[in-house]
Amino acid sequence: MIPEDLFKNLSLYQKKKDLLDHVEKDLPAIKAQDSIAIPCLYHGEELVFYSQDGALLSDFTRILPSDWLRTEVDPKHAIHLVNPIDYGFTHLEWEDEESQDCFTNDANTVAIQRDFAAIQINDLETILICRNSMDDGFNNFLRWFLPRRLLKRDILVLHSSCVIDHDGQANIFLGHSGAGKSTVVTLRDGRDHLSDDMNLIIKEDGKYFVQAGAIGGLFFEKVDYAKKIPVKSLNWLIQDSEFKRSKLSTTKAYMKAMASVSNIFWHSLPSHETDKIMQMALDISESLPIYSMQFKKEKEIWNYVD
Repeated sequence: MIPEDLFKNLSLYQKKKDLLDHVEKDLPAIKAQDSIAIPCLYHGEELVFYSQDGALLSDFTRILPSDWLRTEVDPKHAIHLVNPIDYGFTHLEWEDEESQDCFTNDANTVAIQRDFAAIQINDLETILICRNSMDDGFNNFLRWFLPRRLLKRDILVLHSSCVIDHDGQANIFLGHSGAGKSTVVTLRDGRDHLSDDMNLIIKEDGKYFVQAGAIGGLFFEKVDYAKKIPVKSLNWLIQDSEFKRSKLSTTKAYMKAMASVSNIFWHSLPSHETDKIMQMALDISESLPIYSMQFKKEKEIWNYVD
Protein backbone atom coordinates (compact mmCIF):
# COMPACT_ATOMS: atom_id res chain seq x y z
CA MET A 1 0.00 0.00 0.00
CA ILE A 2 2.81 2.43 0.74
CA PRO A 3 6.42 2.97 -0.39
CA GLU A 4 8.29 2.94 2.92
CA ASP A 5 10.75 5.57 1.73
CA LEU A 6 7.96 8.12 1.28
CA PHE A 7 6.02 7.94 4.54
CA LYS A 8 8.61 8.92 7.12
CA ASN A 9 6.84 8.06 10.38
CA LEU A 10 5.99 4.41 9.74
CA SER A 11 5.00 3.86 13.37
CA LEU A 12 2.36 6.57 13.08
CA TYR A 13 1.21 5.17 9.74
CA GLN A 14 0.63 1.77 11.33
CA LYS A 15 -1.22 3.36 14.26
CA LYS A 16 -3.53 5.12 11.81
CA LYS A 17 -4.18 1.89 9.95
CA ASP A 18 -4.93 0.11 13.24
CA LEU A 19 -7.23 2.93 14.34
CA LEU A 20 -9.17 2.73 11.07
CA ASP A 21 -9.71 -0.99 11.67
CA HIS A 22 -10.81 -0.32 15.23
CA VAL A 23 -13.19 2.49 14.33
CA GLU A 24 -14.71 0.47 11.49
CA LYS A 25 -15.55 -2.31 13.98
CA ASP A 26 -16.77 0.33 16.44
CA LEU A 27 -18.99 2.10 13.90
CA PRO A 28 -22.34 0.70 15.18
CA ALA A 29 -21.59 2.12 18.63
CA ILE A 30 -20.45 5.44 17.12
CA LYS A 31 -23.67 5.69 15.10
CA ALA A 32 -25.69 4.99 18.25
CA GLN A 33 -24.24 8.06 19.97
CA ASP A 34 -25.91 11.45 19.80
CA SER A 35 -24.35 13.30 16.89
CA ILE A 36 -25.02 16.34 14.75
CA ALA A 37 -26.14 15.50 11.23
CA ILE A 38 -25.07 18.05 8.61
CA PRO A 39 -26.85 17.39 5.31
CA CYS A 40 -25.41 19.29 2.38
CA LEU A 41 -25.01 19.48 -1.36
CA TYR A 42 -21.23 19.84 -1.62
CA HIS A 43 -20.62 20.86 -5.23
CA GLY A 44 -23.85 19.01 -6.00
CA GLU A 45 -22.82 15.84 -4.15
CA GLU A 46 -25.51 14.73 -1.70
CA LEU A 47 -23.63 14.11 1.56
CA VAL A 48 -24.44 13.93 5.24
CA PHE A 49 -21.63 14.56 7.71
CA TYR A 50 -22.06 13.23 11.23
CA SER A 51 -20.08 15.02 13.94
CA GLN A 52 -19.97 14.78 17.73
CA ASP A 53 -19.98 18.55 18.31
CA GLY A 54 -20.97 21.74 16.51
CA ALA A 55 -17.54 22.90 15.32
CA LEU A 56 -17.86 21.54 11.79
CA LEU A 57 -21.38 22.91 11.38
CA SER A 58 -20.14 26.30 12.55
CA ASP A 59 -17.37 26.24 9.93
CA PHE A 60 -19.78 25.15 7.18
CA THR A 61 -22.19 27.96 8.09
CA ARG A 62 -19.38 30.53 8.06
CA ILE A 63 -17.61 29.39 4.89
CA LEU A 64 -19.95 27.60 2.48
CA PRO A 65 -22.82 28.99 0.36
CA SER A 66 -26.03 28.95 2.37
CA ASP A 67 -27.86 26.90 -0.25
CA TRP A 68 -25.32 24.10 0.12
CA LEU A 69 -26.61 23.45 3.64
CA ARG A 70 -29.92 21.63 3.76
CA THR A 71 -32.30 20.56 6.48
CA GLU A 72 -32.29 17.18 4.78
CA VAL A 73 -31.06 15.54 1.61
CA ASP A 74 -31.49 12.12 0.16
CA PRO A 75 -28.48 10.59 1.96
CA LYS A 76 -26.47 9.34 -0.98
CA HIS A 77 -23.39 9.08 1.23
CA ALA A 78 -22.81 9.39 4.98
CA ILE A 79 -19.45 10.53 6.35
CA HIS A 80 -18.86 9.76 10.03
CA LEU A 81 -16.28 12.17 11.45
CA VAL A 82 -14.21 10.87 14.37
CA ASN A 83 -11.74 13.04 16.28
CA PRO A 84 -8.38 11.32 16.95
CA ILE A 85 -8.34 12.99 20.38
CA ASP A 86 -11.18 10.65 21.39
CA TYR A 87 -8.80 7.72 20.84
CA GLY A 88 -5.85 9.03 22.84
CA PHE A 89 -3.97 11.05 20.23
CA THR A 90 -3.01 14.66 20.61
CA HIS A 91 -3.29 16.67 17.42
CA LEU A 92 0.49 17.07 17.42
CA GLU A 93 0.95 13.28 17.58
CA TRP A 94 -1.70 12.66 14.91
CA GLU A 95 -0.01 15.02 12.44
CA ASP A 96 3.63 14.09 13.17
CA GLU A 97 4.56 13.29 9.56
CA GLU A 98 6.80 15.17 7.12
CA SER A 99 5.31 13.88 3.87
CA GLN A 100 2.38 15.77 2.35
CA ASP A 101 1.45 12.82 0.11
CA CYS A 102 -1.82 10.93 0.39
CA PHE A 103 -1.34 7.16 0.41
CA THR A 104 -4.16 4.85 -0.69
CA ASN A 105 -4.76 1.17 -1.17
CA ASP A 106 -5.11 -0.31 -4.65
CA ALA A 107 -8.88 0.08 -4.65
CA ASN A 108 -8.64 3.68 -3.36
CA THR A 109 -11.04 2.88 -0.53
CA VAL A 110 -8.48 3.64 2.22
CA ALA A 111 -6.50 6.86 2.46
CA ILE A 112 -3.88 7.97 4.99
CA GLN A 113 -2.24 11.39 5.00
CA ARG A 114 -0.41 13.40 7.62
CA ASP A 115 -3.61 14.95 9.01
CA PHE A 116 -6.40 12.49 8.22
CA ALA A 117 -7.21 8.83 7.75
CA ALA A 118 -10.35 7.53 6.04
CA ILE A 119 -11.98 4.36 4.84
CA GLN A 120 -14.89 4.10 2.45
CA ILE A 121 -16.81 1.15 3.84
CA ASN A 122 -19.23 0.84 0.93
CA ASP A 123 -21.08 3.06 -1.55
CA LEU A 124 -23.09 4.60 1.28
CA GLU A 125 -20.68 5.20 4.18
CA THR A 126 -17.20 6.54 4.87
CA ILE A 127 -15.32 6.96 8.16
CA LEU A 128 -13.14 10.05 8.46
CA ILE A 129 -10.65 10.54 11.31
CA CYS A 130 -9.37 14.10 11.63
CA ARG A 131 -9.86 17.30 13.60
CA ASN A 132 -13.51 18.22 13.92
CA SER A 133 -13.23 21.40 11.88
CA MET A 134 -12.82 22.57 8.31
CA ASP A 135 -9.04 22.74 8.45
CA ASP A 136 -6.23 21.05 6.50
CA GLY A 137 -7.13 17.49 7.51
CA PHE A 138 -10.76 17.89 6.48
CA ASN A 139 -9.82 19.62 3.23
CA ASN A 140 -7.22 16.97 2.39
CA PHE A 141 -9.90 14.35 2.92
CA LEU A 142 -12.17 16.16 0.46
CA ARG A 143 -9.32 16.29 -2.06
CA TRP A 144 -9.19 12.50 -1.88
CA PHE A 145 -12.92 11.91 -1.68
CA LEU A 146 -14.48 14.41 -4.13
CA PRO A 147 -12.51 14.30 -7.42
CA ARG A 148 -13.49 10.74 -8.36
CA ARG A 149 -17.14 11.54 -7.64
CA LEU A 150 -17.03 14.81 -9.59
CA LEU A 151 -15.41 13.02 -12.51
CA LYS A 152 -18.60 11.00 -12.97
CA ARG A 153 -20.33 14.34 -13.65
CA ASP A 154 -17.64 15.47 -16.12
CA ILE A 155 -15.97 17.86 -13.65
CA LEU A 156 -12.21 17.98 -13.15
CA VAL A 157 -10.31 19.39 -10.16
CA LEU A 158 -7.29 21.40 -11.30
CA HIS A 159 -4.30 22.14 -9.07
CA SER A 160 -4.47 25.84 -9.79
CA SER A 161 -5.17 29.36 -8.65
CA CYS A 162 -7.64 31.69 -10.33
CA VAL A 163 -7.96 35.45 -10.66
CA ILE A 164 -10.95 37.14 -12.28
CA ASP A 165 -10.22 40.07 -14.60
CA HIS A 166 -12.17 43.31 -14.65
CA ASP A 167 -14.43 41.94 -17.42
CA GLY A 168 -15.55 39.08 -15.16
CA GLN A 169 -13.56 36.35 -16.90
CA ALA A 170 -11.28 33.86 -15.20
CA ASN A 171 -7.55 33.48 -15.73
CA ILE A 172 -6.41 30.13 -14.33
CA PHE A 173 -2.81 29.69 -13.20
CA LEU A 174 -1.18 26.27 -13.28
CA GLY A 175 2.20 24.97 -12.23
CA HIS A 176 4.04 22.63 -9.94
CA SER A 177 4.04 23.27 -6.19
CA GLY A 178 6.09 26.39 -5.55
CA ALA A 179 5.62 27.74 -9.08
CA GLY A 180 3.80 30.84 -7.83
CA LYS A 181 0.07 30.05 -8.01
CA SER A 182 -0.61 31.57 -4.59
CA THR A 183 1.80 34.42 -5.31
CA VAL A 184 -0.21 35.48 -8.36
CA VAL A 185 -3.33 35.72 -6.19
CA THR A 186 -1.50 38.00 -3.74
CA LEU A 187 -0.61 40.24 -6.71
CA ARG A 188 -4.22 40.46 -7.94
CA ASP A 189 -4.36 44.26 -7.34
CA GLY A 190 -8.08 44.60 -6.53
CA ARG A 191 -9.27 41.82 -8.80
CA ASP A 192 -11.55 39.10 -7.47
CA HIS A 193 -10.19 35.60 -7.07
CA LEU A 194 -11.19 32.01 -6.54
CA SER A 195 -9.07 29.39 -4.77
CA ASP A 196 -5.30 29.78 -4.78
CA ASP A 197 -4.88 26.00 -4.77
CA MET A 198 -7.77 23.92 -6.17
CA ASN A 199 -10.46 24.89 -8.67
CA LEU A 200 -13.08 22.97 -10.64
CA ILE A 201 -13.34 23.23 -14.42
CA ILE A 202 -16.75 22.51 -15.92
CA LYS A 203 -18.08 22.51 -19.49
CA GLU A 204 -21.68 23.66 -19.94
CA ASP A 205 -23.39 24.32 -23.28
CA GLY A 206 -20.06 24.16 -25.08
CA LYS A 207 -18.34 26.74 -22.84
CA TYR A 208 -15.86 26.27 -19.98
CA PHE A 209 -16.40 27.68 -16.50
CA VAL A 210 -14.30 27.60 -13.35
CA GLN A 211 -15.54 27.28 -9.78
CA ALA A 212 -13.63 27.51 -6.50
CA GLY A 213 -12.90 24.07 -5.10
CA ALA A 214 -13.93 24.58 -1.44
CA ILE A 215 -11.21 22.09 -0.51
CA GLY A 216 -8.57 24.33 1.01
CA GLY A 217 -6.50 27.34 0.10
CA LEU A 218 -5.56 30.66 1.65
CA PHE A 219 -8.42 33.03 0.99
CA PHE A 220 -11.46 30.84 1.01
CA GLU A 221 -13.65 32.79 3.47
CA LYS A 222 -13.93 35.60 0.91
CA VAL A 223 -14.98 33.42 -2.02
CA ASP A 224 -18.42 32.60 -3.42
CA TYR A 225 -18.04 28.86 -3.93
CA ALA A 226 -21.32 28.61 -5.83
CA LYS A 227 -20.32 31.05 -8.57
CA LYS A 228 -19.21 29.80 -12.00
CA ILE A 229 -16.90 32.12 -13.94
CA PRO A 230 -16.28 31.84 -17.71
CA VAL A 231 -12.70 30.81 -18.45
CA LYS A 232 -10.57 33.26 -20.44
CA SER A 233 -7.17 31.56 -20.28
CA LEU A 234 -4.95 29.01 -18.57
CA ASN A 235 -1.35 29.93 -17.78
CA TRP A 236 1.54 27.62 -16.87
CA LEU A 237 3.69 29.62 -14.43
CA ILE A 238 7.47 29.88 -14.55
CA GLN A 239 9.16 32.30 -12.14
CA ASP A 240 11.78 34.31 -14.02
CA SER A 241 13.62 37.64 -14.10
CA GLU A 242 11.41 38.93 -16.92
CA PHE A 243 7.85 38.76 -18.21
CA LYS A 244 7.09 36.65 -21.25
CA ARG A 245 3.84 35.01 -22.26
CA SER A 246 3.59 32.64 -25.22
CA LYS A 247 0.77 30.42 -26.39
CA LEU A 248 1.47 26.70 -26.20
CA SER A 249 0.88 24.24 -29.00
CA THR A 250 -2.06 21.89 -28.53
CA THR A 251 0.32 19.05 -27.66
CA LYS A 252 2.18 21.02 -25.00
CA ALA A 253 -1.08 22.50 -23.72
CA TYR A 254 -2.50 18.99 -23.36
CA MET A 255 0.53 17.93 -21.34
CA LYS A 256 0.11 20.90 -18.96
CA ALA A 257 -3.62 20.22 -18.60
CA MET A 258 -2.97 16.56 -17.77
CA ALA A 259 -0.25 17.52 -15.28
CA SER A 260 -2.73 19.82 -13.52
CA VAL A 261 -5.53 17.29 -13.01
CA SER A 262 -5.51 16.81 -9.25
CA ASN A 263 -6.01 13.93 -6.85
CA ILE A 264 -7.11 11.32 -9.33
CA PHE A 265 -4.98 8.42 -7.97
CA TRP A 266 -4.40 6.90 -11.38
CA HIS A 267 -3.47 3.45 -10.02
CA SER A 268 -7.06 2.84 -8.94
CA LEU A 269 -8.87 4.14 -12.03
CA PRO A 270 -10.58 1.78 -14.45
CA SER A 271 -9.39 2.26 -18.01
CA HIS A 272 -12.59 3.97 -19.18
CA GLU A 273 -12.18 6.69 -16.53
CA THR A 274 -8.54 7.18 -17.49
CA ASP A 275 -9.62 7.58 -21.10
CA LYS A 276 -12.30 10.03 -20.02
CA ILE A 277 -9.81 12.28 -18.21
CA MET A 278 -7.45 12.20 -21.18
CA GLN A 279 -10.28 13.18 -23.53
CA MET A 280 -11.42 15.99 -21.22
CA ALA A 281 -7.85 17.34 -20.97
CA LEU A 282 -7.53 17.19 -24.76
CA ASP A 283 -10.79 19.10 -25.19
CA ILE A 284 -9.60 21.76 -22.75
CA SER A 285 -6.31 22.15 -24.64
CA GLU A 286 -8.14 22.44 -27.96
CA SER A 287 -10.91 24.74 -26.71
CA LEU A 288 -9.05 27.21 -24.46
CA PRO A 289 -5.85 29.22 -24.89
CA ILE A 290 -3.10 27.83 -22.68
CA TYR A 291 0.06 29.89 -22.25
CA SER A 292 3.54 29.56 -20.83
CA MET A 293 3.79 32.50 -18.41
CA GLN A 294 7.24 33.63 -17.30
CA PHE A 295 6.85 36.24 -14.59
CA LYS A 296 8.41 38.27 -11.83
CA LYS A 297 6.65 38.76 -8.49
CA GLU A 298 5.27 42.14 -9.51
CA LYS A 299 1.80 43.49 -10.30
CA GLU A 300 3.02 44.21 -13.81
CA ILE A 301 2.02 40.61 -14.57
CA TRP A 302 -1.50 41.85 -15.41
CA ASN A 303 -0.13 43.84 -18.36
CA TYR A 304 0.61 40.46 -19.92
CA VAL A 305 -2.51 38.59 -18.76
CA ASP A 306 -5.42 41.06 -19.09
